[in-house]
Amino acid sequence: MTSFPPSSLNDGIGANAKPLVTQVVEHAEMDLQHGLQTARDKSEQLLAKVRIANDATVAYIKREPIKSVLLAAAAGAAIVSIISLFSRARI
Repeated sequence: MTSFPPSSLNDGIGANAKPLVTQVVEHAEMDLQHGLQTARDKSEQLLAKVRIANDATVAYIKREPIKSVLLAAAAGAAIVSIISLFSRARI
């Protein structure tokens, strides 16, 4: 078995590890950038869908104001009823 002086062994490991660590860091940075870009793209797509839904909602309210108010009142009453049921169940 060959014995190496500790300093030469450490120098060899350090010299070999440095490029590997650099490569791992660069790969991680590329993955991070790709993930951030994907998140931006998905965020923009979601925002576009929300704008479309908002425009459709506003158009419906303008076309059917009375139905819209009645629907909102019914939804509000349903929500209050559900909350009331859950709060009674916990007491």
